[in-house]
Amino acid sequence: MLKIILDSLFLIIKKFIYSVLVIYAFNMIIYPVGIIIPMNFFTIITIMICGFPAVIGFSLFCLFIM
Repeated sequence: MLKIILDSLFLIIKKFIYSVLVIYAFNMIIYPVGIIIPMNFFTIITIMICGFPAVIGFSLFCLFIM
């Protein structure tokens, strides 16, 4: 029981760190184009759930809307 809880907590922490690093790296790569994805709770949680397609979606949203 405790192992299952610790494994799921480790997975959530790992996805959170991965999401923050993906947003940061993507912002560093795409900054010269003028697209910046804000690093807030909503974007981090969305990228945790959806993965890299969410990054592409946010970048297209910033490109066409802003």
